[in-house]
Amino acid sequence: MEQKQIEEIRKRCEAATPGPWVVKQYDDCFIEPSICMIPANGCYDYNVLTENSQFIAHARQDVPNLLDYIEQLQAEYNRLNDFEQTQYAKLLEENGKLQAELAEYKQKELKERQERILNPAGEYAVKFARNHGITIEKAMEEPMVKARFEVFNATGY
Repeated sequence: MEQKQIEEIRKRCEAATPGPWVVKQYDDCFIEPSICMIPANGCYDYNVLTENSQFIAHARQDVPNLLDYIEQLQAEYNRLNDFEQTQYAKLLEENGKLQAELAEYKQKELKERQERILNPAGEYAVKFARNHGITIEKAMEEPMVKARFEVFNATGY
């Protein structure tokens, strides 16, 4: 439905006598013999007779057009809703994959960090350097530190 059609329908609605309307039996009716649409307050305004007539006359096409438009909007809403649900499912799946990938990366990083921690011989070298006020490189040249590394390499401890 075009915006122009919607605006025309709205103008006819706004120009007609405000509702709600009721159906009553009259002999001098302008629509059909013995049926006349009168506002619920019973005060029919004959000054808007043309506007009311236009509203009534167009109702037969306006209502079906509006119903068709509602169906189109509902179909579009359903299509977009289905698309949104599909995209949401894809995002959830991708999020799950990324979460698993991140957990795997963290586990790998933790393992690498643990491997980089000093072995007992390395810890001994660091303590030796601190206790003697020398660098670790100098400590590695000391006979006691060298012996500790030989024991570690031979025993793993």
